Amino acid sequence: MDIITKLRQPKIEIMENLNISIFDLTASYLGIYVVSKYIFDIRRPAITSALAVLPVSYLVHEYFNVQSPFNNYINGTETNQPDPNLVQPQVPLPPIDFQTMNIPTQMYIQQHTASKDQVFDEENNLMKPVKYEKLR
Repeated sequence: MDIITKLRQPKIEIMENLNISIFDLTASYLGIYVVSKYIFDIRRPAITSALAVLPVSYLVHEYFNVQSPFNNYINGTETNQPDPNLVQPQVPLPPIDFQTMNIPTQMYIQQHTASKDQVFDEENNLMKPVKYEKLR
């Protein structure tokens, strides 16, 4: 593994699909601070660095053609694909047959469903909710 890749692993999550590397932010901030203080002789380099850190970070990544979630988000090329290691395959569940189900399982399902007032419909082989009555 490359040392830069290892340094870029700790990230700050800004939004659901947008992570920014702590190393990238720190390197951009320090680079801007040094340039603004010692080259341009700006009186308040910390404020300048704080304001310019994200645009400069974006431009540096674009110039060196480094893929980052922040650049992908700005360019509109982000992919919302989940990590394949975390995704579990979708296994189709068999249909539930309440008539052949044992009593403890039926009771467990009835206790853990949103509607506690459900009755088994023999014709359609499913649970049907009892009509809701508003309490006063």
